[in-house]
Amino acid sequence: MAKLVCIPTVTDAPASRRLDNGLVMHALEARHAPVVSLWVWYQVGGRNEVPGTTGMSHFLEHMLFKGTPKHPKGDLDKLLARYGALWNAFTSEDVTCYFETVPAERYPVALELEADRMLSRTIRRSFSASSCSPSRSRGTRTRKESSAAKKRSSC
Repeated sequence: MAKLVCIPTVTDAPASRRLDNGLVMHALEARHAPVVSLWVWYQVGGRNEVPGTTGMSHFLEHMLFKGTPKHPKGDLDKLLARYGALWNAFTSEDVTCYFETVPAERYPVALELEADRMLSRTIRRSFSASSCSPSRSRGTRTRKESSAAKKRSSC
Protein backbone atom coordinates (compact mmCIF):
# COMPACT_ATOMS: atom_id res chain seq x y z
CA MET A 1 0.00 0.00 0.00
CA ALA A 2 1.28 3.47 -0.87
CA LYS A 3 2.26 5.74 1.98
CA LEU A 4 0.51 9.10 2.05
CA VAL A 5 2.80 12.08 2.43
CA CYS A 6 1.49 15.33 3.81
CA ILE A 7 2.49 18.34 1.71
CA PRO A 8 2.61 21.59 3.73
CA THR A 9 -0.17 24.06 3.09
CA VAL A 10 -0.30 27.83 3.31
CA THR A 11 -1.74 27.54 6.81
CA ASP A 12 1.13 25.40 8.13
CA ALA A 13 3.37 27.51 10.39
CA PRO A 14 7.13 27.14 10.03
CA ALA A 15 9.43 26.74 13.01
CA SER A 16 11.21 30.07 13.46
CA ARG A 17 14.35 31.11 15.30
CA ARG A 18 16.28 34.39 15.57
CA LEU A 19 20.06 33.98 15.79
CA ASP A 20 22.32 36.23 17.87
CA ASN A 21 23.41 38.09 14.71
CA GLY A 22 19.79 39.02 13.93
CA LEU A 23 19.28 36.46 11.17
CA VAL A 24 15.81 34.94 11.35
CA MET A 25 15.49 31.34 10.22
CA HIS A 26 12.23 29.63 9.28
CA ALA A 27 11.91 25.91 8.58
CA LEU A 28 8.94 24.01 7.23
CA GLU A 29 9.32 20.28 6.86
CA ALA A 30 7.87 18.65 3.77
CA ARG A 31 8.66 14.99 3.31
CA HIS A 32 7.01 14.67 -0.09
CA ALA A 33 10.32 15.17 -1.90
CA PRO A 34 13.96 14.48 -0.92
CA VAL A 35 15.02 18.12 -1.41
CA VAL A 36 15.77 21.20 0.64
CA SER A 37 14.89 24.67 -0.52
CA LEU A 38 16.99 27.46 0.98
CA TRP A 39 15.60 30.99 0.66
CA VAL A 40 17.57 34.00 1.88
CA TRP A 41 15.45 37.15 2.15
CA TYR A 42 16.91 40.64 2.44
CA GLN A 43 14.58 43.45 3.49
CA VAL A 44 15.72 45.75 0.70
CA GLY A 45 14.23 46.42 -2.70
CA GLY A 46 12.95 49.14 -4.96
CA ARG A 47 11.54 51.19 -2.09
CA ASN A 48 15.09 51.77 -0.84
CA GLU A 49 16.22 53.37 -4.09
CA VAL A 50 16.61 57.11 -4.51
CA PRO A 51 15.74 59.10 -7.62
CA GLY A 52 18.32 58.48 -10.30
CA THR A 53 19.12 54.92 -9.16
CA THR A 54 15.88 53.19 -10.12
CA GLY A 55 16.57 49.52 -10.74
CA MET A 56 19.78 49.30 -8.69
CA SER A 57 18.36 46.62 -6.36
CA HIS A 58 17.61 44.43 -9.36
CA PHE A 59 20.97 45.26 -10.92
CA LEU A 60 22.77 44.20 -7.72
CA GLU A 61 20.71 40.99 -7.64
CA HIS A 62 22.12 40.15 -11.09
CA MET A 63 25.66 41.08 -10.10
CA LEU A 64 25.58 38.56 -7.23
CA PHE A 65 25.40 35.79 -9.86
CA LYS A 66 28.77 36.89 -11.32
CA GLY A 67 30.83 34.67 -9.02
CA THR A 68 33.30 34.93 -6.16
CA PRO A 69 37.04 34.33 -5.91
CA LYS A 70 36.30 30.81 -4.63
CA HIS A 71 33.59 30.14 -7.23
CA PRO A 72 34.26 32.14 -10.45
CA LYS A 73 31.42 32.93 -12.83
CA GLY A 74 29.90 29.75 -14.25
CA ASP A 75 31.26 27.42 -11.55
CA LEU A 76 28.13 27.62 -9.42
CA ASP A 77 25.89 26.97 -12.41
CA LYS A 78 27.87 23.84 -13.29
CA LEU A 79 28.07 22.60 -9.71
CA LEU A 80 24.37 23.06 -9.01
CA ALA A 81 23.40 21.56 -12.37
CA ARG A 82 25.49 18.49 -11.52
CA TYR A 83 23.40 18.10 -8.34
CA GLY A 84 20.14 18.61 -10.23
CA ALA A 85 19.57 21.78 -8.24
CA LEU A 86 17.73 24.97 -9.09
CA TRP A 87 18.80 28.48 -8.11
CA ASN A 88 17.49 31.92 -8.82
CA ALA A 89 16.55 35.24 -7.25
CA PHE A 90 14.01 38.01 -7.45
CA THR A 91 13.66 41.61 -6.36
CA SER A 92 10.45 43.43 -5.48
CA GLU A 93 9.63 46.77 -3.90
CA ASP A 94 10.26 45.44 -0.39
CA VAL A 95 12.63 42.47 -0.62
CA THR A 96 15.40 40.76 -2.54
CA CYS A 97 15.45 36.98 -2.27
CA TYR A 98 18.03 34.41 -3.38
CA PHE A 99 17.08 30.74 -3.36
CA GLU A 100 18.37 27.27 -4.10
CA THR A 101 16.54 23.94 -4.17
CA VAL A 102 18.98 21.07 -3.81
CA PRO A 103 18.92 17.37 -2.98
CA ALA A 104 18.62 17.11 0.82
CA GLU A 105 22.13 15.68 1.20
CA ARG A 106 23.55 18.79 -0.54
CA TYR A 107 22.02 21.28 1.92
CA PRO A 108 25.42 22.10 3.51
CA VAL A 109 26.74 22.95 0.03
CA ALA A 110 23.83 25.32 -0.60
CA LEU A 111 24.50 27.09 2.71
CA GLU A 112 28.20 27.44 1.92
CA LEU A 113 27.52 28.75 -1.59
CA GLU A 114 25.01 31.32 -0.34
CA ALA A 115 27.35 32.51 2.42
CA ASP A 116 30.24 32.76 -0.06
CA ARG A 117 28.10 34.74 -2.50
CA MET A 118 27.15 37.28 0.17
CA LEU A 119 30.59 37.59 1.80
CA SER A 120 32.92 37.39 -1.21
CA ARG A 121 30.96 38.58 -4.22
CA THR A 122 32.79 39.74 -7.33
CA ILE A 123 31.50 42.99 -8.75
CA ARG A 124 33.84 44.55 -11.26
CA ARG A 125 33.93 48.20 -12.23
CA SER A 126 33.56 47.09 -15.84
CA PHE A 127 29.93 46.22 -15.14
CA SER A 128 27.95 49.39 -15.48
CA ALA A 129 24.33 50.38 -15.59
CA SER A 130 24.66 50.88 -19.34
CA SER A 131 25.95 47.34 -19.91
CA CYS A 132 23.18 45.71 -17.90
CA SER A 133 20.40 48.24 -17.62
CA PRO A 134 17.73 47.06 -15.18
CA SER A 135 15.79 50.32 -15.17
CA ARG A 136 13.52 49.39 -18.09
CA SER A 137 11.18 46.49 -17.79
CA ARG A 138 11.63 43.80 -20.44
CA GLY A 139 7.94 44.24 -21.20
CA THR A 140 8.35 47.90 -22.16
CA ARG A 141 11.21 47.46 -24.61
CA THR A 142 10.65 47.36 -28.31
CA ARG A 143 11.93 44.31 -30.18
CA LYS A 144 14.80 46.35 -31.58
CA GLU A 145 15.75 47.62 -28.08
CA SER A 146 15.56 44.10 -26.60
CA SER A 147 17.77 42.70 -29.34
CA ALA A 148 20.34 45.46 -28.88
CA ALA A 149 20.27 45.03 -25.09
CA LYS A 150 20.89 41.28 -25.36
CA LYS A 151 23.89 41.87 -27.63
CA ARG A 152 25.57 44.35 -25.27
CA SER A 153 24.52 42.80 -21.95
CA SER A 154 26.70 40.41 -20.00
CA CYS A 155 24.02 39.85 -17.36
